[in-house]
Amino acid sequence: MSTDDPQSTDGTQDLRDALQQLRDVLTGDGYDLAWALSPANQVAVKVIAGPDACADCLVPQPIMAAILTQALSDTPYTLESIELPSSAAH
Repeated sequence: MSTDDPQSTDGTQDLRDALQQLRDVLTGDGYDLAWALSPANQVAVKVIAGPDACADCLVPQPIMAAILTQALSDTPYTLESIELPSSAAH
């Protein structure tokens, strides 16, 4: 899994930008967002719970998929998968 690396020059700045708003929201609820990119430009996303994560604040997987699909809609990337913390996999 990757995370935002401000020094990265691998051509994924638009992907990082697309995910930043969601990352900001998740961070406010005690979560982090990690991702991995496949050679086919598919993104696997993992939501990671921090020690003070708000379990009730995390949306169910189908809603998270819709949010991520929308966030990626203006990029050349598509959503491959989402992994939520086990306590939040509604």
